[in-house]
Amino acid sequence: MNIFQRSRFFIRIPYPVRHVSGTRLNLCSPFYEDPTRIARVLIARPAPFRPDWYGRREEETTILKNDTLKIDAAIFDLDGTLIDSIAAYVELAEEMFRRLHLPPVSGKVILERIRDTKDNWANLFAVEEMREGLMEEAAAIYKEISPRLFTADVKMLPGSGSTLRKLSAAGISIGLVTSTHSRSMDGKLYPLRENGLMELIGATIAIEDTQRIKPHPDPLIECAKRLGVSPERSIYVGDSHSDIRAGKSAGMKAIGVLTGMDNYETLKREDPYMIIDSVAHLSRAVHY
Repeated sequence: MNIFQRSRFFIRIPYPVRHVSGTRLNLCSPFYEDPTRIARVLIARPAPFRPDWYGRREEETTILKNDTLKIDAAIFDLDGTLIDSIAAYVELAEEMFRRLHLPPVSGKVILERIRDTKDNWANLFAVEEMREGLMEEAAAIYKEISPRLFTADVKMLPGSGSTLRKLSAAGISIGLVTSTHSRSMDGKLYPLRENGLMELIGATIAIEDTQRIKPHPDPLIECAKRLGVSPERSIYVGDSHSDIRAGKSAGMKAIGVLTGMDNYETLKREDPYMIIDSVAHLSRAVHY
């Protein structure tokens, strides 16, 4: 009996059609009609949440195959993976531009500028907009309005809370790795506290906890270390290309979700282990 056969925990692997085969599934095809070739078909209706100002993907079909992966830990990104915070970040940035008397920019441009480190507001402003004292003013605005935004507007993404509960009940360790600064973590974790989920989290890594940040693997490796698990026996779930790169570099199975920063095509280019519509679909795939 090898190490994989001894594990009690299994996760069924959902393979997005285009990620695995490079082709879209025709629901009238013999492939779909043959029950021996697929275990289950999930059709997302409607498409997962995307802000109106950000490109919505086409409706995808996700196939769950019979392959199984044994895991000891599930580690998650926070923004756009477990919590719905994108609109709050855009609103916060728009308010900054307004108060700083800078020309407004679109929500898509805002997200592109703060994609990898959302709390690093230096990336938000164009070079020609920088002036003495600008960052201090921006920091003061952030400190003033972010607590209200995060507590009032940021919610758990649908199904993410129930997924965490099912993983914890199965004895699977849960960790968080985020590029959020420690000073902002209290507000960011508010939805988890309100839903009684923080007691399920075994380790939380903020941006200051490692010298290098995502897409480097260091934060994920540190999280696995604090959880007392092997990276090779862990999955990392995130919504952006940097999450996929970090997960793969750490030796984890990197799983992309379509509820945040990056769309299907962007995630696919990073060659993740799989792509699913949301964390809610992960709970349907867990077996133990």
